[in-house]
Amino acid sequence: MTNKKLDAIPLQNLRLEDLVQYLQLKGWENTTTPNSPWLTFEGSQDREGQPLEIVLPRSAKAADYRLYISNAVELLAALSHEPAERVAENIGLYDRDILRVRNLDTGSESSISLGLAAKQVQELSRLVGYSAALEVRQPRPYFLGGRVPEQGLKMAKQWRFGHTFAGSFGFKIESPAIRQATRYEQRSFLDRDRSEGVAEVVIPPLERRVTERIVRGLVASEAAPRNADSENLLVQYFSGFNADMCRAVRLMNPTRRDNIEFTVDWSLKLTAPEDVQSVQKIRLNETSYNYLDYIAKELHRLKPEQVAVRGIVESLTARGNPLGLESERWVIVRWLNRPEGRPAQILVRLNKADYDAAIHAHRNYQLVEVTGALGRTGTMLQLFNPSNFNIVSA
Repeated sequence: MTNKKLDAIPLQNLRLEDLVQYLQLKGWENTTTPNSPWLTFEGSQDREGQPLEIVLPRSAKAADYRLYISNAVELLAALSHEPAERVAENIGLYDRDILRVRNLDTGSESSISLGLAAKQVQELSRLVGYSAALEVRQPRPYFLGGRVPEQGLKMAKQWRFGHTFAGSFGFKIESPAIRQATRYEQRSFLDRDRSEGVAEVVIPPLERRVTERIVRGLVASEAAPRNADSENLLVQYFSGFNADMCRAVRLMNPTRRDNIEFTVDWSLKLTAPEDVQSVQKIRLNETSYNYLDYIAKELHRLKPEQVAVRGIVESLTARGNPLGLESERWVIVRWLNRPEGRPAQILVRLNKADYDAAIHAHRNYQLVEVTGALGRTGTMLQLFNPSNFNIVSA
C-alpha cells in the first residue's frame, strides 16, 4: 500500500481502542493469545471457508501502525460495501448516532449560500430540541408559541456539529455518546408465571430516543405522499413529529424542491427499533413538504384520542424504592381488547396509588382498565398520560 493510499483514509483521529470496540460490536471474535504483541480478531469465513482475520499492534507507537489500521479499515469497507472514509468515520464515532443532511441541488460550485446553511443548522438544532422535549415531557401535538422548552435546549447543546462534505454539499450532526439502555426487572408474584422468568422493561437512553423520533418522523413524511396517508403523520406525534418538528423540517427547504437527503448511522452500542433500523436514504419532495404544512396546522387543532386499555397486569417494576416520591413505576399490561384483535403488551407508568392497585390486581389475576393516549417507546407500545386506572373484575 502506497503512502498516497494511506493518506486517502482519515486515520489521524482513529484510536486503537475505538477500533477494538467497533470490531467486537460488529461480532469479530477476539482471539488474542496471552503475552502476544498483536491483537487478533476473527470474523466471517472467506470463499475458502477460512475465517477472515484482522491483526493489529497492541500499541499505537508500533512500527507500521498506520499500515495495519489502514488494512483493517480497507477490509471492513470491502465487507460492508462502503467507502473506506465512511468506515473510518463510523469507527471513530461508534458510540454515537450520526444524522447526515445532504443538499443535492448545489449547482457547479457544490455548495449552498451562507444564509441557507445557517438556516438549516438553526432548524436542525430546533428539531433536536423539540424531539428531546417530547421525550422528557409528555408528548404533545405542539408547544405554545413554537418555543423549544428548556429541557430540549439543554439536550441540543450536547449534540455536535460534524464535518461538512463536498459533492452535493452536506453536513452531519452527532448525538452525545450513547449510554446503555435502562433495564427494569421484576419477577411475577404469581406461581403460575414464574416459569416465564424475569419480565424486563428496556428504556433506550434519551440521546437514542431523540434520534429515533427524528428518523421516524422523516420516514413517515417521505411515505405520506406515496401512500396518500396523512393520518399516520397526524397521530404520530407520540413517537414521531409534532407540529413544531414538522415546521422545522419544512423551513430547512424554502424552495420545497426534491433537493435534501437525510441518512442515519446508528451507534453499534444499541440496536435500533425495527421500524427505523434499516433506513437508507430519506428524500422529501414538494408533496412531502405540503403534507408537513398541512399536518402542522391540523396538529394545532388536535385533541388526542383516548384509548381504554383493558387487560391483565403481567409484570410490575420500579426504579428505586416504589414508595419513593421520585421513583419510576411501570407495569406491563396484556392488552386484551386491542382493536386490531391481537393482544399485545403495553407499557404504562403509574403513580404510587395506581401502582399499589396494580400489585393487587396482579396478585389476584384480575382485569384492569386504564385510559390514555397510545404511543411507542423504543420497541414497546406505551400508554401516555394514563388516567382512571381501576380493577374491573373481582
